[in-house]
Amino acid sequence: MLVFNYYLFKIGRKESTACFCGFYSESVKHFFLKCPLFAASRHKLLSSVAQIFADRWACMSNTAIVSAFLSGCPSLSYDEDKGLFLLFQTFILDSNRFYVTE
Repeated sequence: MLVFNYYLFKIGRKESTACFCGFYSESVKHFFLKCPLFAASRHKLLSSVAQIFADRWACMSNTAIVSAFLSGCPSLSYDEDKGLFLLFQTFILDSNRFYVTE
């Protein structure tokens, strides 16, 4: 499970919601769409995703983009959805933001 500081603060596991970049709240949307620490990886991800969504990309809201990453997109074919998931997975792994602790 991907756990962000926003959630950890809500459950009393962090003293602040702040992101490592200094933004006041590390949320799902901030990490995937706004955090400057991951700008290069995000640009690569979103450029590839724009090709999958083609003409639908320009009218997609940030909420729809995050939802497609997290839940898939019913308007995509199985292969497109699988490609979207693999791109997203690569972004997460390349970010080195999440790791397993014992």
